[in-house]
Amino acid sequence: MNETPDLGLDAIQMRSFEAKLGELATWKIPPISPTVGPFEPEAFDAFDRKRRELVDAVRDRLQTYSQDELVVIAEDTGKKMPQTLAFWRSFLAEPISKLNKRLPPWYAGGFGHPDYVADFDYWCKMPTLDIEETLCLSIGIEPRHFGKQDIAHLKKQEFDRLWSPLQFLLQRHEQLRRQFDPFNHGDRITPTKFLSWAKRVEFHAHPEFVGLLERYDPMNANQPANQAPEQRTDPREVATMAQLFTAMAIDMYGYDPKQSRSPVTKEIAELAASMGMSVSDDTVRKYLRIGSKYLPKDWKPYKD
Repeated sequence: MNETPDLGLDAIQMRSFEAKLGELATWKIPPISPTVGPFEPEAFDAFDRKRRELVDAVRDRLQTYSQDELVVIAEDTGKKMPQTLAFWRSFLAEPISKLNKRLPPWYAGGFGHPDYVADFDYWCKMPTLDIEETLCLSIGIEPRHFGKQDIAHLKKQEFDRLWSPLQFLLQRHEQLRRQFDPFNHGDRITPTKFLSWAKRVEFHAHPEFVGLLERYDPMNANQPANQAPEQRTDPREVATMAQLFTAMAIDMYGYDPKQSRSPVTKEIAELAASMGMSVSDDTVRKYLRIGSKYLPKDWKPYKD
């Protein structure tokens, strides 16, 4: 649950602040991680800028009121100082109302929200899965968040107006439907069928989903008991290593995350090439971009 940030307001000011702003008072950019599908944490930035402008304006206005005026505003009765209360009620009422109605959905920047991660162990022990369950698990989210009715509703929307993660979701749903339920009979998918097809067409699915399906698939029951399952990279581990990679690039190469095109990407790619590794500039740029999103804003490399 989000908590109201420390804005230097006392208890009575905070009461009016939270009542005025509603969800905007406590909303925060969610800490999403890279996973299957789009990863666009910057999708929240424009909304948060507007939110912070309103937060600052409301805070500053509250700090101009006397204690008596604050009591009137907090009680919101209108019996005393009606002009003060009327002004407070109308202050930024329209922009606050509009922005509260435009709160970004949890998936706006991608599906790696920590509150929506699937219980892979539970689902991968199922003998079969339906299309929507497979869809959600392949991305890494709990199936209840996008069931049959949700997908049907999304398909009625104008595709180009949907958030890019939802566009990805619908395209992936169509791939799965045409492969496993082309006549819309509600056919279910066995782990064996999904794994075989996914491997054949290089269908990118969440590594934990694939790994547990392989472990629990009855067709793999004859594998030696002591055979270790294939280790797959957790998306959160990718985010952590990308953050370290970016910090080292800043410290050792003078990389500036604010530059749209940095010569550092080429330097790092050339370093990799000198070690016999084939890494493109675009790949280096991708991980620098991911890592920069996770670095604390006030972080600076240590200097002797």
